[in-house]
Amino acid sequence: MSPDRDPETSSSAPPKPESVESKTQDASDRTLSWYAAREPLVVLLLSATAAGLFFLVGGLSRLYQNQLESRGRTWFDRGVRDLEAGRVENAVRDFQVALTYSRDNYGYQLSLAQALVALNRTEEARTYLISLWQREPENGSVNLELARIYAANSDITGALRYYHNAIYAVWGGDAEKHQRSVRLELIRFLLDHKALNQAESELIAVGRELPDDPSLHLEIADDFMRIPDYDRALEQDQEVLEIERQNRSALSSAGRAAFELAQFPLAERYLAAAQSLNPNDAETAALLKLVKAVPDIDAYEISSRAQRDRALLAAFNTAGERLRACGDRSAKNGETNPSLEQLYSRWMDRKARLTEPALREHPEEVDTTMDLVFTIERQTSNLCGAPTGTDLLLLLIGRHHQGS
Repeated sequence: MSPDRDPETSSSAPPKPESVESKTQDASDRTLSWYAAREPLVVLLLSATAAGLFFLVGGLSRLYQNQLESRGRTWFDRGVRDLEAGRVENAVRDFQVALTYSRDNYGYQLSLAQALVALNRTEEARTYLISLWQREPENGSVNLELARIYAANSDITGALRYYHNAIYAVWGGDAEKHQRSVRLELIRFLLDHKALNQAESELIAVGRELPDDPSLHLEIADDFMRIPDYDRALEQDQEVLEIERQNRSALSSAGRAAFELAQFPLAERYLAAAQSLNPNDAETAALLKLVKAVPDIDAYEISSRAQRDRALLAAFNTAGERLRACGDRSAKNGETNPSLEQLYSRWMDRKARLTEPALREHPEEVDTTMDLVFTIERQTSNLCGAPTGTDLLLLLIGRHHQGS
C-alpha cells in the first residue's frame, strides 16, 4: 500500500510563467491594433508633413529663381541702356552677365548677338544667331541680323535667303511696317551690289503696297531712278503729287524722270514748278536750262528748213567732238577700240561733204546724218561714261526718236 500523499503535494502543479515570444507577440498585437485604430490620422499627418516640405522646397526654389531672374533683368536693362548710349562694349559685358543668370533666355541672347554685330564680331554673333534661328526659324529679328551679316560679307545668296525669311517672318507690333522696312533694306543692298534685276523685282513688289506716305513714295522713286526705271520712278513721283501738289522734291524728281524719258514738255513743267518753290536749287535750274534748249537742238522738231539744217550741223559737230574725246581717252589708257575707229572714219567721210547747200539738195541726208549722231552718242556713252550738256540731250533725243 503506497504511502499517503501530502495534501499540498498532492494538489495540481502551479502554472508555468509566460514565454518571451508570447509577450512580444502581445505587444506587437497591441501596436498594430493602435495603428489600425489611428491609421487615417497617421497617414494624414505624414501627408501633411510631406506636402509642407514640398511647398517649402518649392517656395525656396521659386524664390531662388526669382532672385536669378531679377538679377538677370537688372543686367539686361543695364545692357540696353549702354547700347542706346553707344557704349557697345559695355553692353556686351552686361548681356553676358545677364545670361549667367538665365542661360537660355532668348531675348538676352538676341541682344548680345546684336551688340556683337555692332562691334563687327560677326562670327561670335553668328554662333548665337544660328542657335536662335534653330529654335525659332520664323523669328523676324534673328533672320534680319543674319541677313545683315551675310550682306556685310557681300554674300548675295546668303543675304537674299535671310532677308526673304525676315520679310515673311513673324513680327510683333506693326508687321507690315517691319516687312516693308526689311524689303527696302534688301533693295539698297541689291542696288549697291549692282544686282539691278533683282532690285527692280523687289521694288515693284513693295511699290504695290505703299501707304499714302509721300516720303516712302519718294524713296521708291529714287531707287527706281538708280535701276534705271524712269517710267516707274515717274509714277511714284506722280503718286506724291496726287497727295501733295506742291511737294518740291516730287516735282524735281518727276522733272528728272520725265527728262530721262525725253518727255521734255512734261519735264519742263515739273522743273519750272520745282524751281519756283526753290529758286536756289542749282541742279534743277541747270536741268531746266537744258530742257529749254531742246527745241533748238532737235532737228526733227524744227519747222524751218534753214534752222533745221543749222541744228543738224551743230549736232553733227557736237557728236564729232564727243567721239574724238572718247577716242583720246581710250588711247591714253593704251586701248584701241575698232568700233570707235570705224565711227570716226564714217564721221570724217560725212563731214567732207556735209554742208547746208548739200542738205538743201539732198534732204534725205537728214535722217542718215542724225542716225550717225545718235549712234555716236549711244556708243560713246557705253564706252566712256554718261555724257553731259548737249551730248546728253542728243542721246535722249535719239532714244526718243529711235524708240530705244
